[in-house]
Amino acid sequence: MRNLFAYTDESGNTGQNLFDEAQPYFWTGTLLTNADVDLTGQRVHQSWLSSLGVPELHGHAIGISKINKISVTLKQFLQAHASRFVFTKIEKRFHAAARLSFTIFDSDFNQAVSPMHDLTSIFHRKMALDIFSFLTHGEAKAFWSAYESLNFSQFVQILDNLRLRVFERHTDNRGRQLLLDALNWASANPREIFRSKRTDGDSPNVLALRLLLGGIHKSTGEQSRIVKFCHDEQNQFGKEIAASFDLAKNVRGFADESTFLFRMERINKFLCSIKMTVSEKSIGLQITDVILYLMSQYLENSYQPRLDDCGALCEYVTQNSTLEVFTYDGLKDLFISQYSELMNREF
Repeated sequence: MRNLFAYTDESGNTGQNLFDEAQPYFWTGTLLTNADVDLTGQRVHQSWLSSLGVPELHGHAIGISKINKISVTLKQFLQAHASRFVFTKIEKRFHAAARLSFTIFDSDFNQAVSPMHDLTSIFHRKMALDIFSFLTHGEAKAFWSAYESLNFSQFVQILDNLRLRVFERHTDNRGRQLLLDALNWASANPREIFRSKRTDGDSPNVLALRLLLGGIHKSTGEQSRIVKFCHDEQNQFGKEIAASFDLAKNVRGFADESTFLFRMERINKFLCSIKMTVSEKSIGLQITDVILYLMSQYLENSYQPRLDDCGALCEYVTQNSTLEVFTYDGLKDLFISQYSELMNREF
């Protein structure tokens, strides 16, 4: 068994405001190491602070040019600790649209949706993509507002707009029938479908935790255990994040290879509780902050790696990382891949 230490930081946080044009994405980065870098990194951390003339490492504050100054020793330190990374990227306005889709297609409450279409990943994803193609930006924003106040009339108005567009524009007869069945029942029974108000558990912060847990399960192997999980302190959503971690840390979800049905299994991966820590007290969190800033700039095309030390650091991180996305394009790519796999099978 191999013991691993994990440090998670966030970026692009606007809480429940999913429609801030200045911050369309919510990012998290998780550093996985073979030792507790809060202990082993004290000397080199002091050298980084002295070199940059800062009291603490923050990627956004020091910028790419200063990251370049410490990139050589930072890369060496990460290599010495067999470091790996898990990044998550959430498209905030897509998160609102996806919540509407999940609400409509929940077969436990919508009597016009069969469990087969809800629980078989390829069917659910196709129906969700169809909904997103007809849903406007304004309606996604209106739903998120209605979700906060449990506004039934606004919810029904959104459903009725969707029903009209699906009826008029959907080109596949069977797809149109399935969507209209679900939308008609939801519109006629909004209190059965729209059951509770939005809570902190619906925030991108909590969703990101579930994504990164899935990424850790996928990237660490069966013989690895997490013995320390340190998360940057989160005042608004800390309680929900901790509760979600306790529920999901040792549960792995996957689509069955033969049926595509969604399944869950218990796996003994995390041997620890979550530890919410301020970044100034954790070297691991400060390193994660720097790497997350660098990679989010790179993946959003704001930074193009050069043939310098920072470029070499970026390359090392890229080669040793997993990216979990929750975006419209990500869902589309996943469905196309899954559909192609299914169509290439022999019956």
